[in-house]
Order: sequence, then structure tokens, then C-alpha cells
Amino acid sequence: MQVTTHLDDAPTAVDVGELRRRIDALGPWFHNLHLPGGVQTVPDHFLGGDFPGFKWRQIAPRLPPDLSGGRVLDVGCNAGFYSFELARRGASVLAIDVEDLYLEQARWAAGVLGLQRQVEFRRMGVYDVAALKENFDLVWFMGVFYHL
Repeated sequence: MQVTTHLDDAPTAVDVGELRRRIDALGPWFHNLHLPGGVQTVPDHFLGGDFPGFKWRQIAPRLPPDLSGGRVLDVGCNAGFYSFELARRGASVLAIDVEDLYLEQARWAAGVLGLQRQVEFRRMGVYDVAALKENFDLVWFMGVFYHL
């Protein structure tokens, strides 16, 4: 099955079977991402339902709907779910994580979702943030504290 989506601002067809093969190859996944063609990375998440989508739906109304021109730091981005949601609101996002697998998943998903220009990924830990010479309008810090 082929689905049309936009990557790099150019329409292209996405092979749903290839998406599923790539999801399997990049597994295991912690974030359930909704990709073109109704494809999801972890539709039966062990934390129940659509994780972290159900958390986002609780938090999202408390955030500005338009983050255009804003810079966001996503600490512990995992596969990028929150980074992508914030980028969809117009933010420029720096997403960091210490796990190479999560960063590989996130970079791939950003390309599939057409968000690679809005989200930059770096391998960094929370203790490296102090060395950043950047300013941020919002620091996103979900699900990291208990790991420290």
C-alpha cells in the first residue's frame, strides 16, 4: 500500500510495508508515533493505549498553540514524540538524548514526518545542558528526572 506524504517539502509516496519494516528494524520503541498511512510504532504500548499521546492530550491545552519563533530544548527526547508536537506548533526544537537508538529512531521519524528542518537532534545528557551556549523559550523535561 502506498500513501502520499511530504518529505523535504516535496510530495512523495510512502510504502506502508516499508515503514513497518523500518519500524521493526529500529525497535524496540518507547514512543508510539503516528506515521503516514495510519502506521504506528507501538500501537499496543505497555503503559496503556496511545503513549505518550494520551499524556500530550492532557498537557497540550496548557501550552501556547502557536510557538512560531520560539526555541525549545527537549531533554531526553527519546523517539521525538514531544519534539514533533512542539515543532508542529511552530517551534524550532533542539532534542537531546544519551541513547543512540532513540536518536536514530527520532531522526528517521522526523524525516518521515517532514519535520527534519524544525528539529535538531544531538547526543547529549542532561548534565551537558549547562555547556550549551543557546537560549531557550521552553525547556521540555518529561520522564527524565527519575533516571538521574
